[in-house]
Amino acid sequence: MNKIVFIFLINIICFLSGCGILHGVTHKHVAYNLKHENSCAPRAIQKALWEFGGDSDRVEISHEIKKSSNIVRPIASIFSPRGRNITMPSEVRAYFESNGFYIKKIKNFQDLTKDDVALVLIKEKNSIMYHWMCYPADYNIPRYFGDKTIIKDIYIIKKR
Repeated sequence: MNKIVFIFLINIICFLSGCGILHGVTHKHVAYNLKHENSCAPRAIQKALWEFGGDSDRVEISHEIKKSSNIVRPIASIFSPRGRNITMPSEVRAYFESNGFYIKKIKNFQDLTKDDVALVLIKEKNSIMYHWMCYPADYNIPRYFGDKTIIKDIYIIKKR
């Protein structure tokens, strides 16, 4: 019985270790957290908050997003170190809504006006590569991946 418990615990530890098991541990825990803090979603959120004249800290943004306990990030990090960078649309919406903003999803990038502030999720055609950008702070959104840019989601952000 003790062997079964031991094997079970080893498997759990390996699963919860993220990319450390499959990709080797080459940096400390702090560096793992920086992967998300320096990823595109916290950067785009920070730019959006700047557009509203706010002062924002990417570290705090990342920590608030990670508090949502999204299961995708730890599972994805098992297979790729980039998995720690993932921020789901639901996490972006929850972040803004919990900080006093209203979020409205629209379908067409052309519907954005010069007065809008929006987070835009794009992807590269025939790829699993996604990227969060902030309108109007980022100017090259429709052409970020060149002709392969696909706009997946657009969220207009308004103060309540």
